[in-house]
Amino acid sequence: MASSFSKSLQSNMNAYSSFFLTAVLLEVDETAGPLTTHHHLGHPASESSSPASTRPPRSSTHAPAQQHVHRRQQHPPRNSVRHRQRRRARSTSGTSTRTCRRGATRGSRGRRWNARATRRRLVVVAWRAYVEKYRPAFQTRDVFTLWGILQLLARYPGRVPDLDLMFFCDDTPEVHAAAYPDPSMAPPLFMYCKNDSALGIVLPDWTFGGWPEVNIRPWAPFLEEVAREIRLVPWLDREPYAFWKGNPDVGGLPSDLMRCNASDNGKDWNARHVRQDWEDADWNGFKDSNLARQCTYTYKIYVQGRTWSVSQKYILACGSPMLRIDTPFHDFFSRGLVASKHYWPIDAARMCPSIKSAVDWGNAHPVQAQRMGEEGSSFARDELSMDYVYDYMLRTTGNEDFAECQDLCRA
Repeated sequence: MASSFSKSLQSNMNAYSSFFLTAVLLEVDETAGPLTTHHHLGHPASESSSPASTRPPRSSTHAPAQQHVHRRQQHPPRNSVRHRQRRRARSTSGTSTRTCRRGATRGSRGRRWNARATRRRLVVVAWRAYVEKYRPAFQTRDVFTLWGILQLLARYPGRVPDLDLMFFCDDTPEVHAAAYPDPSMAPPLFMYCKNDSALGIVLPDWTFGGWPEVNIRPWAPFLEEVAREIRLVPWLDREPYAFWKGNPDVGGLPSDLMRCNASDNGKDWNARHVRQDWEDADWNGFKDSNLARQCTYTYKIYVQGRTWSVSQKYILACGSPMLRIDTPFHDFFSRGLVASKHYWPIDAARMCPSIKSAVDWGNAHPVQAQRMGEEGSSFARDELSMDYVYDYMLRTTGNEDFAECQDLCRA
């Protein structure tokens, strides 16, 4: 079952967490996630304790990482979405030479703060990854985040510089700009999302490698599956409503969104919302929560969770216009989305009437609405291909400021 390998992987990592640094080597298969694991510990007893003898034999479905490496020889155009994303990441991250010079002179103070705020410390030396665990992360977020780093090392052998990274695996940004009038003095922290009042470096979230606890496949095979599903239900044959399914119990906008559902008093906002019953879904293995099979409505609603939500890329992939409720939070690709091209913006202050207005417009202008859905789907398929995801990661961790930062910290 999908969750069994993640639990096994997590238990193995926890078993070795007593060591200061642990090298985790995964045989990477992009289409299957981190199914096959092998741990090598930086410890004298590691050779005898390594579970190499239990490794399954290689097969066509578990080929070595080298067979999955797609080396990109050319940089994307300088005016491309990915270039703009990396440029913004460098200009807003707060990571600079001054940051590391401060870390070199007062490093213990910064390290203590980072240790309290983060879940993992990742060190890459000579293209080998080591991890130090500070606190448990929710489910297997940290495992799949680290797996993404190992995929990066496998794809670009010899091109990833030596790194010393702090990973924050929670939802809410921890480094606030108000505490650092000079952003270059803020500690560099890698996270999944941020807003204008936060500092940090945004990297792709863990779900690109899969989310086995809720039966979500890795991103590449998901795209293949959703392409098959949307061909079965063409856009014009879908239900003419705006659909959302999720957990409103996180409060805020998701809770407010439930008020836009069709009510008993006859008020219909053209929206159909379903509360996810997590206990029941967990009991049946989330068999009824397949995101690829939720593309049966002509409009899909994106709303943030506690901060951002990993659901945005899955919604875009459906080919239905995304009704995006205004949010101050963004992940690494959100700033590449263009309103009225890739999505229809929804005013959070007028959520229900804004949703109804969007659906009414789309139903009255099906050609334009369908084109918007196709643009969103193309963005998910092309701009968020795994080649470009790892391209972004390479240039974010290998940009000049960050590389110079690492050199100063080592010195």
